[in-house]
Amino acid sequence: MSKSVKINGVTYESVPEIDIPLSTGEGSAKFYDTSGASGAAGDVLSGKTFFGVSGPMTGSMPNNAAVTGTLAKKADVYTVPAGYHNGGGKVDISATEQAKIIEGNIRAGVSILGVAGKSTVVDTSISTGGASASTIVAGSSAYVNGTGSSPRMRGSLVCIFFILPYHCIPKSIPLHSIGSHHQRHNESRYHSSGSVSRLRRNTIS
Repeated sequence: MSKSVKINGVTYESVPEIDIPLSTGEGSAKFYDTSGASGAAGDVLSGKTFFGVSGPMTGSMPNNAAVTGTLAKKADVYTVPAGYHNGGGKVDISATEQAKIIEGNIRAGVSILGVAGKSTVVDTSISTGGASASTIVAGSSAYVNGTGSSPRMRGSLVCIFFILPYHCIPKSIPLHSIGSHHQRHNESRYHSSGSVSRLRRNTIS
């Protein structure tokens, strides 16, 4: 700030400071206009002095230097303490939680903190009609409502019922091949003749 002052009857306009010689004859004392100062003790670091409206003052702002914080839960919030920070502080996710944020732990179609879910991780919940151990073909497995089911069905046969005595063929043989590849229910030889009418396909264990 600068003011107009009068010294020994002489007016001086826009004077920012005044130097008055010391009585010792060496040096001078400087005087500044601080009437427009807006700083407060909390704006200045603790232990530092400054001049305010009322003269010299001492700061009270805490010096936090580099503060750090860690988040370990989804709802965790880090509150930044009031005071001075030197720019070297940081807040991060705990190493334990970071290790959990991997592709295999995230459902397909979902991304968490930049990590996309694995395509094979899907929702297996089914309210009705889900597979069970008794309905899974031997050699296969499935998950229903998050629980793994082991196969219990032994190899199945497809039974073809004719007007004549019925025959059974392995399920792996296509139905269109039954004219030459079907196995008689009570015999081990193959039957390759006869016409088919009214057939019904059942699966037995």
